[in-house]
Amino acid sequence: QMVLSVFLGAVLLSCCLIAAIEWDTYQHNHAEVEHFAKQIAQSVGRSADGYTQRAKILSELVLLNPQDISWFDRTAAALRDDSEVLSLQLYREGNPAAVYPPGAPLMEDSGLQEYLRPDSADAANASEAMLYGPIRLKNGSLSIAAVQPVYTYDRVKGFQRWGAAVVLLRVPTAQMQANFNRMEANGYAFSLQSLNTDDEEVILHSVQPVGKEPIREVIPVPNGRWILEMQPVQGWFARSR
Repeated sequence: QMVLSVFLGAVLLSCCLIAAIEWDTYQHNHAEVEHFAKQIAQSVGRSADGYTQRAKILSELVLLNPQDISWFDRTAAALRDDSEVLSLQLYREGNPAAVYPPGAPLMEDSGLQEYLRPDSADAANASEAMLYGPIRLKNGSLSIAAVQPVYTYDRVKGFQRWGAAVVLLRVPTAQMQANFNRMEANGYAFSLQSLNTDDEEVILHSVQPVGKEPIREVIPVPNGRWILEMQPVQGWFARSR
């Protein structure tokens, strides 16, 4: 009986040690993934702000003389100093008024085009820049749109919607792809989603699907938010990846 008690005690101790090691591994993995997720979320957020700033510059130039946009091509060429920018566009009364580079693909019908209509209820309540997408372009590719509504002011009529300045971006950007490729190579599953609508729209995801208990990081973007989910492919209790 003494031997049995000693044996059972040893088994119980072993189980406790194993549980402690697994819990330590879980906490380590969780902290590591949370750290990576926050870093990537901050990087994506900074990039989003930078692109909407370009749309704001275009809108401010429109306001200097709403009837003359002959400056657009020169300014757009200077602002398109980033390989991630597909094109810069001005929309007036819901239709493209200027596009750089010439012949760049336009957007297919989407929620964003509805937003660009001058009589849109959403547009009437929005004056801040927004990041919208992913959206499909007429050449079949996907894009993210940085949009700045443009309003003019009339002493009699008050604020009148002129249109919008739009910067179309690659999906995913090279920086975003590099970050996520590194994550995937290191054994992480991930998914980046946009919440422009009631549905989550996937922007980028790993080959291996994210599990049921991922780290979930909210990324504030202008006038919206994205969601980054991450989890070790081998699970939270794997000691090596």
